[in-house]
Amino acid sequence: MGIRAQISLNTSPDYSYCFCCGRNNPIGLKLKFVWDGKAARTEFMPNEQHQDWEGIVIDFANRKNVRGPGRTAVLWDMDGVIVDTAPFHFKAWQQTFAKLGVKYAMAEFKESFGRRNEAIIPEILGKPVSPEEIAAIAREKEALFRRLARGKIKPFPGAVELLQRLSKSKIKMALVSSTPPRNIDSVLESLEIKGVFQTIISGADVSKGKPDPECFLLAASRLGVKPENCVVIEDSTAGVSAAKSAGMKCIAITNTRPRNQLKKADLVIDTLENIDIVDIEKLILPAARL
Repeated sequence: MGIRAQISLNTSPDYSYCFCCGRNNPIGLKLKFVWDGKAARTEFMPNEQHQDWEGIVIDFANRKNVRGPGRTAVLWDMDGVIVDTAPFHFKAWQQTFAKLGVKYAMAEFKESFGRRNEAIIPEILGKPVSPEEIAAIAREKEALFRRLARGKIKPFPGAVELLQRLSKSKIKMALVSSTPPRNIDSVLESLEIKGVFQTIISGADVSKGKPDPECFLLAASRLGVKPENCVVIEDSTAGVSAAKSAGMKCIAITNTRPRNQLKKADLVIDTLENIDIVDIEKLILPAARL
């Protein structure tokens, strides 16, 4: 890396198409520079479009886990990652359990958020429940959730923007959620983002819920991407455990859990606003320093 004297950086929107650092340039490098007091430094991860003759910039032929079109994937959880649905789920569960004579506290909700209904219901009721009863209670709760959330669902900061950038960069994506298909459709249609995912895995597609890795492995298989070349974005401890058990990298966001509960993730962040494609790729392929 060359070292240059400190220069002033112009952050005007007029520079958003700068090839090196502009975030809106679809073919730009989108570099992030850090001033350490002596030099401006950055990291750049080349892909197949940046190579010259063999061995320059990087020997792609000999790097089996290299990033390239269609070779990497980002697997997204939905509730707690893309959209803030927790208040509506809590109210729906609270009202549903109240009809059964059971009080449901926020602490219980936080502990179970992200798990499948068939795991939550017997645990909260404190007794064995038949599959038929579970299905009936779950149907009532999910229908109530959709009524409460209709027209009120908001995305978390940076989520939709990152989805769009990944989509424009032709990086494969899957939505992997334990929620029922009708809930997924309702959320994605309200945000108009259903088309960015190449496959969608719902609770109906797998027999085991998180922390079992089945859902993430199924998504990788459908996308045709090796598990080690997948990055999962999650907010729950069960989701992080499932991602790591699947042999995938994981970014955990503190939307619904504190940092100390997400420490098994490869990267823990507070907002998706500060994450870009390069940050995701760096988890799979070590960066080449400029």
